[in-house]
Amino acid sequence: MPRTFAGYWLVATTLLVQAGAAQTPRPDLRGTQVVGRLGQEIDGLLTRYAEYGLSGTVLVADANKIVLLKGYGFSNRTTREPNGPQTLFDWGSITKTVTGAAILKLEALGRLRTSDRVVKYVGQAESAKATATLTQLAQHTAGFARQGSPVSDSSRAGFMAKMRDAPAEDPPGTKYRYSNAGVSLLAAIVETVAQQPYERFAREQLFVPAGIEAGFRWEPVWDRGRARGYVGRAGEDAREPELIPMSWGVRGATGLIATVGQVYEWQRRLLQGDVLPPAQRARLLDSTTTEAFGWHYEPKAARGVAMIHKGGDFPGYATQIVVYPARDLVLIWALNDERQHWRDVLIDALSAAGLRDAPVVLPPPVDHTHRDSVERFVGAFSDSAGTSLDLRVAPDGYLYFASGTLARGVMFYPTGAGEFTAISQSGIDLQSLRFNRNAKEVTWSTRGRIVRLTR
Repeated sequence: MPRTFAGYWLVATTLLVQAGAAQTPRPDLRGTQVVGRLGQEIDGLLTRYAEYGLSGTVLVADANKIVLLKGYGFSNRTTREPNGPQTLFDWGSITKTVTGAAILKLEALGRLRTSDRVVKYVGQAESAKATATLTQLAQHTAGFARQGSPVSDSSRAGFMAKMRDAPAEDPPGTKYRYSNAGVSLLAAIVETVAQQPYERFAREQLFVPAGIEAGFRWEPVWDRGRARGYVGRAGEDAREPELIPMSWGVRGATGLIATVGQVYEWQRRLLQGDVLPPAQRARLLDSTTTEAFGWHYEPKAARGVAMIHKGGDFPGYATQIVVYPARDLVLIWALNDERQHWRDVLIDALSAAGLRDAPVVLPPPVDHTHRDSVERFVGAFSDSAGTSLDLRVAPDGYLYFASGTLARGVMFYPTGAGEFTAISQSGIDLQSLRFNRNAKEVTWSTRGRIVRLTR
């Protein structure tokens, strides 16, 4: 049952005050930092993860102090430029937090109301869409365009017309369906109401109050400076994906270019109140809807503590903000190699370390001395129950399942003679392969499950 507005206001305001606690001086975000026991513990874990393919920059703040700010892997695999605190990343859908704040800023300036109907800005639409509001667009519940509708365009006016004319998906306010086009429409409305480019409004009204410099992918100077992003399936060499045009339909839903430190300052100043007045700031935390103005707010997340979070994905990049306001813990990272999916691994591992509520599982070190003998383990294995796998070796020297009934896409790195270890993609659990002396039998194990297969 939805809480009353008064009750919501009290809870949201209290949590935002906790998130900001006391106004703290701007931290030094220019260089690598590994501070204290927590910083050293997490750095040790991430350094080990880097042996398994982790590539990006990570920031951890505990009690409003930076305990870790460090890069791992390479921002450019060709030039071997390392990732670090000054590396720029493409933040994908974390851009939605900027667009959500821009709409709320315009409301605070008296230029619009979030209760306005979308048709006020795009023109008369079919009756099924007539009542959809800006708030519903920001909550992904407007149902304004059916999934799969061709609603991208190189011009703002053309895109807004396509959104107006696209068939409705669901009655407004009835169903959550994540929509890049819906948030891009909000960005187009920002430009229309502000009468200036989205990026200029974002800088002047949002980034300057937050004390940061950031840009967007459709701006050449910012696009050229970003880390290269890499994709590929298990077994393939890392490659840069084809660039997705930053046309309307994704612009404003994605495209933010910034360092990890700049994004830390963005969320910190946004939640503390340097960017938005209290009435609009409270709208960022709404547990009655799945997402609000770019943020997910869960009063009792999986660990039983309140969590504010937002993740982003763009070909070659995976990004995340996780805030535990009651514990003064902030976790932020940007990764630039998507051959493995690290999101759940890092959320689980860094939360366990920062909240100190679970042991941190440190995988064994990768043993490169055994790379030359990896080929002898390649082949097809099976058992009498019908379980099968076909092991291949990748150019980077790890084993992977090319086919079979066990999970694919997992990279097994050599960790000993006849032993290989992988980090599961859905959490911090490890998987292992252990071969007998003649490599005719292999034992696969994870979380207490053991499967023995032979050639």
